[in-house]
Amino acid sequence: MTVKVFQCFGQEKHAQSFPAEPVPKCEVRLFEKSTVEKAATGPRKKHRGFRLAVMTGKMTKNLRGIDQDILPTTPIQFSHLRGDNGHPALLLKIDDGNLRSSMVFTFDEPDQRARLHALLTGGVIGREETVYGEVPIQSFAIEEPGGLAPRLAGLEWQSVRIINEDAFDIQNTKTVLSEHLRVIMDFKTGTLTDRFNIGPGELKIRLDLHSTNELKILRQPQHDMTIMATQANNRQISLPRNSLRFWGQSPERKQLVLIIIFQHFETKNGSVPIYKKWDAATTRVQLVQKEKTVQLLAFFENFNHGDCMGFTLKSTDTFESSNKSGKFSLRIVDAKFAMPKPRGEGNAALDSAFVNLDMPDYPGEHDDITVVFDTETERDAFAKSLPAPVKAASRMGSVRRDKSKLLDI
Repeated sequence: MTVKVFQCFGQEKHAQSFPAEPVPKCEVRLFEKSTVEKAATGPRKKHRGFRLAVMTGKMTKNLRGIDQDILPTTPIQFSHLRGDNGHPALLLKIDDGNLRSSMVFTFDEPDQRARLHALLTGGVIGREETVYGEVPIQSFAIEEPGGLAPRLAGLEWQSVRIINEDAFDIQNTKTVLSEHLRVIMDFKTGTLTDRFNIGPGELKIRLDLHSTNELKILRQPQHDMTIMATQANNRQISLPRNSLRFWGQSPERKQLVLIIIFQHFETKNGSVPIYKKWDAATTRVQLVQKEKTVQLLAFFENFNHGDCMGFTLKSTDTFESSNKSGKFSLRIVDAKFAMPKPRGEGNAALDSAFVNLDMPDYPGEHDDITVVFDTETERDAFAKSLPAPVKAASRMGSVRRDKSKLLDI
């Protein structure tokens, strides 16, 4: 890209080697830096910031250049300015830990400024990419387990876009081990770009029991996030070794089929001769679907035996409905599932509260699960999302009832 005028100023050595006055017709190149990490699943490419190169043009007697690293560890300060005769300009203040640079780019057209800004935020759509969703977002925060108050919560968030590799169908989109998946969140005075190059089992989620539009994501520490903000917000932004995020749009490319919040969750443990009853005050149950795979997720609150569970429903499963005793219930006969993970300590306690969609826990339990609804309408809506038709309840009890665990949701 050739800019109309470029100027670099400051006390750094490379700024001193560049002409202090505005230089016309400079050549600007932006390179994305990356590293390749070895993993059991194969090489994984990770974003590590940018390298910005500026070279004086043909109109300058002495050839000079600037080579500036832009690291993802610190925010990029920017301002939209107006140059001579009203030409669009962009001010960048970059701190790579060793050098601080202030650069002003003046462009012939507003589209040139917009493109450079989009390249820095990862907002440019590649040839093999597409935008899978763009929705308003009310809030977003990053929190370290056991750390200080959530970061970034005070910003005025506006919208979120999900970009990934193009596919014929959203259900076929690659989420795990994708080098294209990124989430771009705009706030009033800046942009945050979160790159989701995740391995199998790394991305875990939790749904809030009281707010149906809140999503929590548990992430491993990462080093490939980008924040661009105006100078007014620079003091408010800092990047932690983020692990826990609160936001309102799922990158898991699963279809959210049904949301139901129950006031009662009951488990009868049959591992001993006498059934032991487990109760949870509030439970949220949700069905998610990708292609032909349907999963049931359950999230608990103040449940002594765990915080969540998830398992796969198949077209070969048997589903039975009943109105017995005025209760509108649906039973999954001989369901295959894993019991909720017991809480651990530290990070283990946090991990047990989240479910993973691409690698569900091994279904070591086999027994009936009963879902009880407040109304018949809710039950019928739930039944429509199941992978197999629902039958009338059998008058015979489960053939596994004598040695099983019975879950009443």
